[in-house]
Amino acid sequence: MNSFKLNKKSDKQIENPRNSQSGIAMVMVMIMISLLVVAGITMNRRSGIKSSGSPNHLKKHEATCIAEAGVQHTIYELMIDPLKRGSIFTGEQFSSGSYSTEALQPDGILGDIIITSTGEIRKDDGTIIARKTIQMRMTPIGNILAFRAVADTYLDRANHSLNYGGETTLFIGKDQSNNYYRGLLRFDLSEILPGSIDTLGVYAAYIELYMDSYTGIGMPSIDIHRVTRSWAEGPGGNMRPAGATWETYDGDREWNTHGGDYDTRVESFSTIQEVSKIWYRWSLPDISLIRGWVDDPSSNFGIIMKDSTEDKWVVADAVKFKAITMPPVSTDERIVDNSDPGFSITEGTWRMSTGYPDYYGSSFRYNEPGTGPGTVTWEADLILGAGSYEVFVWYPISTGFAARVPFTVYYSGSSKTVLVDQSKNGGQWVSIGTYAFSDDGTENVTMNVSELYGQFLSSESADINLWPKLVILTR
Repeated sequence: MNSFKLNKKSDKQIENPRNSQSGIAMVMVMIMISLLVVAGITMNRRSGIKSSGSPNHLKKHEATCIAEAGVQHTIYELMIDPLKRGSIFTGEQFSSGSYSTEALQPDGILGDIIITSTGEIRKDDGTIIARKTIQMRMTPIGNILAFRAVADTYLDRANHSLNYGGETTLFIGKDQSNNYYRGLLRFDLSEILPGSIDTLGVYAAYIELYMDSYTGIGMPSIDIHRVTRSWAEGPGGNMRPAGATWETYDGDREWNTHGGDYDTRVESFSTIQEVSKIWYRWSLPDISLIRGWVDDPSSNFGIIMKDSTEDKWVVADAVKFKAITMPPVSTDERIVDNSDPGFSITEGTWRMSTGYPDYYGSSFRYNEPGTGPGTVTWEADLILGAGSYEVFVWYPISTGFAARVPFTVYYSGSSKTVLVDQSKNGGQWVSIGTYAFSDDGTENVTMNVSELYGQFLSSESADINLWPKLVILTR
């Protein structure tokens, strides 16, 4: 949560507590106080209790209380979404009137936020009885610095000569024809002085994108990499553009490698699902990327986002169900190999192979890029019936296998998905957790290959509050 110093135009100062729970509590208390003031005024009028001041004066005071409630509600909204600007509430009903508010930050991302709130009381025919507008200045005093993307586009392998810099959405992922879409984004951090990361107390950051819709099936892991050269956003369009394409970084000169030049190190990853109209977050607990951009702005070429399994094999070999007994007994386990009756291919093409060392049994199966989505299932084989079992997976050795493969365990009416790095720890049993199985005949382990791409809103979209954003956390 943000911490703010609040200054009304009368120079009255209110300070939010630094911890988030206290901050929210203060907001709710302030709203309740405003509500009680308005209710008290209304009760006085309706009950005939004598009160000082003319009816017009009381209405103006009531409108002021409504406006102040609008300020507090806007503060709460900005705590939830620190990048929200412009109109926040319009005609929000409160007591006998309504308020409309806006939040502006005229001096830039590190400047004060000015909240303007207008409280109104109207007759049934819409005639305004009383109106009061107040302003509150919020000075950030720690915790969050937020930035919107200043440039973004996506690269399309199938339409390799097209630029999409003017599009309102970013396609990221891969489709069922094995076409790849990669997102390019850049954030301007020039308002943070070089060398000030430690002074500000920066300790973590995250990037968020709003997925408006999706196409395909699965749960792909989307990786973030640091881009290693400059690129042009471009205007989009079907003519040869002055912007990045799959082949070029500016519409003319080619990337060293088609699809973008980037550091192979994965800065962050996040699993997206078949759920849209929500924010997805990529955490950056290692601030070296942010520090590099701040200390050397000329190195800030932004990030590229891509499906982690674009060009990787996904392997299906064996699964072990080991009963949890005291003391442990080595025979209290069952193994389902890819050639056993308990294994089934429910979707896609899974070829058989012995081409990599240390597979389990006589072979393993794999889904390779270009063969479409795929799903395989190992039926739970529970030697002791219902109870707790540790589940293991086995796959052969190769650093070229996919890094984040989703295994989903279905147990006792629930499910849990675990990402397994098949490029490491091959040729041995790898635990994916312990589960309480009910042995009802429906329990299994499923592994799938995703063919899904998200349509994330870009900085060209109409709603500025849904643009891609980078949030930096400070102490």
